[in-house]
Amino acid sequence: YGHAVRDLEYILHTEDVAAAFLAAQGTNIGGVVAPSSKALESWLEVLARLECMDPQLRRADNMAHVEYMSNRWLFAFNFSLNVASASEIAIRRCLDPPDTTYKRAAIIHHGLPAVCAALLKFHTSRMLHDPNTKEESEEDVLRKTRNSQHWRLRSDGLGLNFDVTLLPVSLHLPLTRFLVLLALRISDEDDEDSLEILFPSAKAWSSPLTSLINSARLLLSINEQSNESNEDIVRRALGIALMEPALRALAYCAHVSAGMWSRNGPIAMSSCFYYSSPPSCHSLR
Repeated sequence: YGHAVRDLEYILHTEDVAAAFLAAQGTNIGGVVAPSSKALESWLEVLARLECMDPQLRRADNMAHVEYMSNRWLFAFNFSLNVASASEIAIRRCLDPPDTTYKRAAIIHHGLPAVCAALLKFHTSRMLHDPNTKEESEEDVLRKTRNSQHWRLRSDGLGLNFDVTLLPVSLHLPLTRFLVLLALRISDEDDEDSLEILFPSAKAWSSPLTSLINSARLLLSINEQSNESNEDIVRRALGIALMEPALRALAYCAHVSAGMWSRNGPIAMSSCFYYSSPPSCHSLR
């Protein structure tokens, strides 16, 4: 995969290609016409496949110490670093002069909501929508999902019911990081809030934004009869999607440093160090 990523980086370094990559189909940017949105969709699909990959499950105190330690975690980090490099180039070059204002507007109209929708779609695919669990306690649900990759919305709708000591945790969040870097890159050009720019007045929403709203409603289990505005629904859903994985990673590292993952062997300490320390932390956190 290294050669393919290097080829993509070479292409993105070409003038105006990164902006066209994130703009709507047919947009003319410096003579480069944005191709089909499938280019961005394909890249987001790659990032979604890598999101939360190689999860680690804590071995409880009543379990034996791990006997076999695989190097799979190291390959996962190498893969993440290669992908992060291409993502960073696309974001860094997307607003290169000239016509920065035009490029920014094109990305706000298509690229940013498309990335947001992809992140919410990923989280929706991991949600536990089992009506039989509604009457169960949070502890019972956590116990049921211990060996799965599914999560459940908290009863107050403001977060996910997740326990780092009971459920698999991953340090690989390329899709989340791509969205954060893109929003920060766009907001650097103006004083606007990174999320406020998703809703530029009462204009008709583009197709990616419509998909974003639908994904947000599905993630929060909100029906069409809800009185909550689309803007508030999307902000709440994005808040959960952006906050939860990062908090899990930080909690995981704190637990490992406190010796709570000692039965998992050196893998836990090594992955935590690799994630938290330079130079890799600049492309992973």
